[in-house]
Amino acid sequence: MKKRYLCEVLSARATELIQLIQKECPKLVSPPYTIVLGGGGGLLRGIWDRIEEEIDLPIRHGVPEQMKSVIENSDFATAIGLVLYGIETRAIEYKELPGSPLFTRVTRWVRDFF
Repeated sequence: MKKRYLCEVLSARATELIQLIQKECPKLVSPPYTIVLGGGGGLLRGIWDRIEEEIDLPIRHGVPEQMKSVIENSDFATAIGLVLYGIETRAIEYKELPGSPLFTRVTRWVRDFF
């Protein structure tokens, strides 16, 4: 895949994202808003500048509070945040699997946040 084509695709998705933010944020929350970029998308070169140019809102890098001492960047922040949110709201459940020490440690680690 050529770099130019990839840039065109990413630019189009950034435009869609910005338009969605401009349309939906006022429906969901009251001002002032802060845009939080999490996951690998927040690491795309130029994405912060593009959003700041088109939306006059504060912007910050998002890492779930509970994870700041565990992860150094936000590559997996979105996935981790969604799992934590799902557990917190009981939208998902987790069970320990017998005989799996790794799963037991991870489950205990997640449970400690709640």
